[in-house]
Amino acid sequence: SDTYYTDWIADPKIMPRHRSSLCDAVCRNFVTIAHFLLEAGNDIAEEDPESVKFIIKHTKSESIRRQLLDHMQTPRSLGVLCRNYLRRMQRHDIQEFVEKQELPHSLKQSLLLQDSIEPSLFVKRDNKYVTC
Repeated sequence: SDTYYTDWIADPKIMPRHRSSLCDAVCRNFVTIAHFLLEAGNDIAEEDPESVKFIIKHTKSESIRRQLLDHMQTPRSLGVLCRNYLRRMQRHDIQEFVEKQELPHSLKQSLLLQDSIEPSLFVKRDNKYVTC
C-alpha cells in the first residue's frame, strides 16, 4: 500500500483533504499535466487557498511554482478568458464546435489549445486531435 504513494511530493495524510485535479497533478509531480491544466484554463482563484499554499510550498518543480504564482498575481488576458469561456460552454465537443466556425486558423488552434500545449501530446484519433 505504501508503494502507491512513492511518487507523491508529501505523505497524502498531510496533504489538503479536498484536492482538485491540479493539486493532485502537482502533488504527484506530474509537471506536464499540471502545466496543461493551468494553460487549459484551470482557475487558481477557484482552488482551495490551503491547497494552493500547500502545493506552492511543496512542489518539486520550480516552473510549476512560478506558473502558480504568476496565475495568482497576474490577471489572465482577455484572449485567455474568452478561450476558456468558450471551451467551458462547448466542453463536450469543442473540436466539432471549432470546425463549424469560420475562424482564422490561429484562433482555431487557440481554442483547441494547440498553440500552448506541446504538439507531441496530441494524437489523431477518429479524425480528431486528442491529448495522449
